[in-house]
Amino acid sequence: MFFDSTPNFLYPDFFEAGKFKLSKNLFRRVRARDSINSIFSSSTKYTVKSGQTPDQIAYDLLGDSSHYWTILLINNITDTQTQWPFDDYELDKIIEDRYGNLADKIRHWETKEVKDSYDNIVLDSGIIIEVFSNTTAQNASSYTPTWSRKYPYSWSVEIDEDGSETGIVGKEYVKNLNYRTLTGSDLYPTTNREYEHQLNDLKREIWIPQPSSISMMESEIEELLEYDTEYKITKEGWRESEPVS
Repeated sequence: MFFDSTPNFLYPDFFEAGKFKLSKNLFRRVRARDSINSIFSSSTKYTVKSGQTPDQIAYDLLGDSSHYWTILLINNITDTQTQWPFDDYELDKIIEDRYGNLADKIRHWETKEVKDSYDNIVLDSGIIIEVFSNTTAQNASSYTPTWSRKYPYSWSVEIDEDGSETGIVGKEYVKNLNYRTLTGSDLYPTTNREYEHQLNDLKREIWIPQPSSISMMESEIEELLEYDTEYKITKEGWRESEPVS
């Protein structure tokens, strides 16, 4: 449906002057309107399995493989070669070609998730602190980055009954505040292989539109892809290319 809705375009025949060839205008791009964006809020999250393609998922979850474009649209995917997750074999091949025997070499050191005594997250995981730059120090087997972070771990909240602590009777104040300090040894060394798997895993998390939303999406796309001016439009509704000098 998406390809069918893409308007036609007459482009010059580069071998014979004055002649044109009919093609789909693949350069025609649209931005989703608010009505499309509202469909996103009712979509459900899905984790792509290794080797799954958009049309397979559309068949399994939407009942029709031709609805694959709705999955790409709702996830803002314009290039499945780079934005869709690789299967396990493809990813291993990419890592081998890109890194060779350095695939399991440390790429960077990143944070682990840290919580205080009340189970509040005080430091997110995955924050890159230091990137491997092949220094002598980094190549030492016992190396840890020079880094530290102090954070409040536990405390109690008291009521200032007489105003002696805060100057305001009945005001709450923090007491018995205890800190802890993280150091480089608390960081996680991430290899090139692990990093590529992390990036690929992020691509696996997508959104699937509700089947009931597809008709609305089809109407929106047909309207958005239509040429909005009469400039160089033939009677058949095709747009002509500019002259090629």
